[in-house]
Amino acid sequence: MNNLIDILDEKGHMIGQKKREDIDRYHDILPAVHVIVITPKKEIVLVGIAQHPDQKRTWIGKLGNSAATFIRHGETDEEAALRALKNDLNISGVDLEILGKKLYTLSEGIRRMVTTFMCEFAGPFTFNPNEVLDLHMFNKEELMKEMSNQQNFAPTFLAMWEDYQNKLPF
Repeated sequence: MNNLIDILDEKGHMIGQKKREDIDRYHDILPAVHVIVITPKKEIVLVGIAQHPDQKRTWIGKLGNSAATFIRHGETDEEAALRALKNDLNISGVDLEILGKKLYTLSEGIRRMVTTFMCEFAGPFTFNPNEVLDLHMFNKEELMKEMSNQQNFAPTFLAMWEDYQNKLPF
């Protein structure tokens, strides 16, 4: 398995690579993908972020996007997104729609170049307990009410929600 991750400059150009275990999460700019899953009932699927036994994680226990991963060296954004969906939620065979790509500076100075995708999936939903604590489905009204307590959400979700909520089919 290729576990090399490209290290980027602020314009998204590759300046090197590191093994996943050598990444400095607070200094390196890393390429990532996030996928927002929407059900046919127009519910957004969010996940509780689990502590992975073999990886360092930030925002454990917070609600995050449906699936997310770092992009491996040589992998396309779409390949990484499909890998994340399969690994995190056992979802395959979906069409991805790109919402955008942006450099985010998150809490504690963490910087990620994130490509955000959306897809529709009816279920059934199963999840990998090494990646996901639990699943939460919200219609827009329920999500807006839940978001009044923003400390329950991962900064990545909040940032992407701000940028892409008007592109979601609610």
